[in-house]
Amino acid sequence: MATLSSIYFLIYFVSFLAIAAAASFIIIPLLCISFIFASAVVVFGFLSDTTFRFAQSLYIKTDHRLKSTLSKMGTLKKKEKSEKEELAINTEKQHNDLRCRNLVESSGISSTNTNPDAHVFGTDVRVTK
Repeated sequence: MATLSSIYFLIYFVSFLAIAAAASFIIIPLLCISFIFASAVVVFGFLSDTTFRFAQSLYIKTDHRLKSTLSKMGTLKKKEKSEKEELAINTEKQHNDLRCRNLVESSGISSTNTNPDAHVFGTDVRVTK
């Protein structure tokens, strides 16, 4: 009886070891592949976060630079516009002054006022000879 149970024990033990070895041959490579993929996920996650932060800082710097440039362009545009308006006003004053002088010279009326802009304000005093 002891020999029969010893034989059954050996059969079950050998079959257990064979199944365990077969499972190990299947599971251990899959565990290694799983470990490699999990490590790759961690590494690529780190690289993704690093490149995202770099791109975000680059975007923020570029956006700030573009807004600053746009602001400067707006300031220059306002200066240009005010200079053009001032030039147009001065040109209009000179034109009006020349027209008034031509009228005065052509009509023979002499003006005693020495202020060239006096006619604009309606204070031009003319004395006829």
